[in-house]
Amino acid sequence: MALPIREILVPTDFSEHSNYALRYALALAGQIGARITLLHVLESPVIAPDEFYPGPVAPNILRAEQAIARTWETEKSKHPSQHQSIVKEGIPSQMIVETATAKGSDLIVIATHGRSGLAHVVLGSTTEKVIRQAPCPVLVVRLPGSHLVKE
Repeated sequence: MALPIREILVPTDFSEHSNYALRYALALAGQIGARITLLHVLESPVIAPDEFYPGPVAPNILRAEQAIARTWETEKSKHPSQHQSIVKEGIPSQMIVETATAKGSDLIVIATHGRSGLAHVVLGSTTEKVIRQAPCPVLVVRLPGSHLVKE
């Protein structure tokens, strides 16, 4: 039984890894006629309860939106498809899952950086958290030629 994939969510941190995942998703979307939503999440600043955070996030959001626009400009001629861009602020794994749920995404295409060991424990894995909590299937894409990084 074939499941229709109409909406693909692609989280990006603008790294080489996530740019590859976007190209992968665009190629897939082109073959099946799906729509792509590119999502960038600005991590909320972590502050102590007694600290004051005076800075607005608007400049960061503007920079992220400009970066998404540049990413689309680079990729759209190679893989034309319907697409949308979203910038949110929060915890990346939570925002990815919330966005996939809200948009009714049929698939999430996400990159992995392949960290293991201490780096994985300390940094956590956004991809792993998304896999566990996603409301839809998750396709994890690794940059060709990249090796497992043990830190």
